[in-house]
Amino acid sequence: MNKIKAILAAQYPQDIKLKLQISLFYFISMLLIFLLFRLMFCIVYADTFQALSFWDKVESFIYGLRFDVSAISLFLGVFIMILFLPYPKKSMFIKICVVCLSISAFLMLLMLSADFFYFPEVKRHMTEDIVLAWRDKDFIVKYTLKYYLWILIFIIGLMVFAIKKVFKFIDKHYNPKSVSLRKGICVLLLVVAFVVLARRSNFSGMPLNLIDAYKIQKKSENI
Repeated sequence: MNKIKAILAAQYPQDIKLKLQISLFYFISMLLIFLLFRLMFCIVYADTFQALSFWDKVESFIYGLRFDVSAISLFLGVFIMILFLPYPKKSMFIKICVVCLSISAFLMLLMLSADFFYFPEVKRHMTEDIVLAWRDKDFIVKYTLKYYLWILIFIIGLMVFAIKKVFKFIDKHYNPKSVSLRKGICVLLLVVAFVVLARRSNFSGMPLNLIDAYKIQKKSENI
């Protein structure tokens, strides 16, 4: 027992504040990007949603926001939890996590862009036809490279830019302080609880799923 207490009391250099700032940056940035795409749908494809009242759109945005948080947690959650591991102590570990977070954000942005350009063709979101899209993935890849290569280049450039900026931020602000392993584990457990709650929207019952984004599907026409 004394040995376990000694291990938990051992001090490890950690910069919990920096890890929290990085996590919030990626999470909030992606949440704003999701919101931006939702607004773009309403503006660019206004004719599709003209039958909706103002409050119908507000209700759709609220349900959509819950789904956005769940989707972001699904993509970023694992790497955010890894980021908060109480060990190792080096800043290089944080940078590796930043690269993983950036790649996950890149994939989300790619999917949002594909959905935006797919919608006017069939008046449905790509996620509703994800099985068909996967079957035709070769055609979709060729079609994207032919007509939307500039968007792909822009997204990749944005990812590289974000990584460089965050790396500079880490080099400038990384200031590890001695933290007990016990405190490090407690912080990690809080992060895990947040990610699970954001993904599921509750601690019991079924986790939030795609259908939750379209709770008022008949009224909202899939905003």
